[in-house]
Amino acid sequence: GSGANNSNHHRRAIVAHCVPNDAKFHPTNCGGTGRIYLKYKLNESDELNDSFFPLLWQDI
Repeated sequence: GSGANNSNHHRRAIVAHCVPNDAKFHPTNCGGTGRIYLKYKLNESDELNDSFFPLLWQDI
């Protein structure tokens, strides 16, 4: 990541978090950053909610 913003100006950024379309949650990854991503979990499954991670491209 970037260092501290030591200026008086706001820092702006845009981020794209791209994951494979077959990405799954690991059942034991509840610590660290795992708990932050739980809101993207689809119901009680190990799948990601597509509304947060839409398909951007596919090889045809």
